[in-house]
Amino acid sequence: MPPVDETSFETALGERVQDMLDGCTRCGKCAKVCPSLVPAGISDAQPEDLIGGILDLVRTGD
Repeated sequence: MPPVDETSFETALGERVQDMLDGCTRCGKCAKVCPSLVPAGISDAQPEDLIGGILDLVRTGD
């Protein structure tokens, strides 16, 4: 059996942050299909606002 990769979610995310920031076109399509918006209570927000917030969160953690 191959060894199990024990990379944490946070580490894996951190290693991909710049790729995500560089790759995002801010088109809003991810916001249209995201299953987390309703449970988070933000389903009425504009896609542009959501994406801006997500990118800030990914970029700075705030």
